[in-house]
Amino acid sequence: MTTILTPDQENEPVTKGFLKQELDQSFESFTDKMFKTFATKDELSELREEMKEDNRKNTDKILKSNDELMAELKKNNENFTMNQAAHDRFEERITVLEEKTGISPVSV
Repeated sequence: MTTILTPDQENEPVTKGFLKQELDQSFESFTDKMFKTFATKDELSELREEMKEDNRKNTDKILKSNDELMAELKKNNENFTMNQAAHDRFEERITVLEEKTGISPVSV
């Protein structure tokens, strides 16, 4: 608690005891504010571990999501390859039919 001086006391000399008391109170007030504001090493270490765990969980989620996307992409690529092969077979059959029947190919 800081002592409030009256205007006529502000310019008066102070005693060592008064000064020590004021400094002790100011230091206690500062110390209280410091402990409420700043984190200790233990608190920072705890926060670091929490952040590491959250990071691991998020990394696992991302990797799982990527695995699912890659499986879907692989399936789509396989489907595309099968459709392309079927298309090529149909194209070949159509060409043979056109040649045997004498129908001219249609250009698109």
